[in-house]
Amino acid sequence: MLHVAAAAAEHAQRGANPMVLDGPAAETIERATESDYPHVYAVRDHLLAGTAEQRLRWAIDILVMGVTQQPSK
Repeated sequence: MLHVAAAAAEHAQRGANPMVLDGPAAETIERATESDYPHVYAVRDHLLAGTAEQRLRWAIDILVMGVTQQPSK
């Protein structure tokens, strides 16, 4: 829920349209150079693809999978 709240707060604070990918994260991904961030550079188009809803759903799915697939101690 923290991820969802943080995304909502970022858009509300800037008065940005959450359906448009134009925030600091997108700008940083677009400026990433191949020499400094080769992995991000290689998948930058995929990171910025899809609708806002698709990206949010993907992020939540990844977070949930990470939590639920942790080995027990």
